[in-house]
Amino acid sequence: MKVYSKVILSGEHAVLRGGLAVVAPFKEYGLAYKSEFSDRFSLELLDSVKPYEILIQGTLERALASLDKNLDDLKLRVSLESLVPLGKGLGGSAALCVFVSKLLIESALIKEEDLFNFSKELENMFHGESSGVDIAGCVSSSTQTYMRGLSPKPFKVAKAPFLYLSSTDEVGSTEECIEKVLSLKTQNSTKFNDLDEQMDQASRLVYEGLGLGEEKLFNKGLNLGAKTFKSWGLYTEKMCALEASLLEKGSLGVKPTGSGMGGFMLSSWSKKQKLEDLPPGSLELLL
Repeated sequence: MKVYSKVILSGEHAVLRGGLAVVAPFKEYGLAYKSEFSDRFSLELLDSVKPYEILIQGTLERALASLDKNLDDLKLRVSLESLVPLGKGLGGSAALCVFVSKLLIESALIKEEDLFNFSKELENMFHGESSGVDIAGCVSSSTQTYMRGLSPKPFKVAKAPFLYLSSTDEVGSTEECIEKVLSLKTQNSTKFNDLDEQMDQASRLVYEGLGLGEEKLFNKGLNLGAKTFKSWGLYTEKMCALEASLLEKGSLGVKPTGSGMGGFMLSSWSKKQKLEDLPPGSLELLL
């Protein structure tokens, strides 16, 4: 079984305050596991996952404690084969929370319809205040819009440009990025509100562009989102250099995906690209 990673096309940070976000599952990366019923709980971690044993165990125990349960209540034998990369903006912590929630569902400790809300509450352990957008991407099999407090809404993508993800080779901290954005509120509340509105507008352009099959609208939204990230101060030198390189190669739109200060950059193109012509390790995103 697999829990997909996610890519936020638009709406980061502003979604915490009611802005629109557009998010899609990214099936190239995923948390893969096997489970079967057993008399007692056991968790096997493959070598690539073992460095995260304390994090995984802590997330599982936190989830059970919230239900006044313990490991003895999980009647499963679980083998965890891979994780979504953490700190890359692909929803690593969200995927882990969804994985844990799915184990609870298998053990009849929570209901299937509680998957989104329980996972969202569990993710608060990582970020203090989860908007739910990462969870929305990880529990879905299609592109959707999301606004905090509402259920995710899948929509039909009429036509999408060719999209690629390229790594900055930097790991960003979601908590630090959130704090940096929030610090602007005390420094300049007008600018703080204007940037939230700007990101919301970027999301609406991305959504309309995908829904109508209008690549110009989509790219306008993508670039407006990038402008907002820069105004928040969430670009590093490597991000600037990578963006410049992608634009020079012919990309029509580039923005960070995730909280910023590292992770992946999302780029939009009018024609399919050869991966060897893009920065090393680039991946195609199919909507």
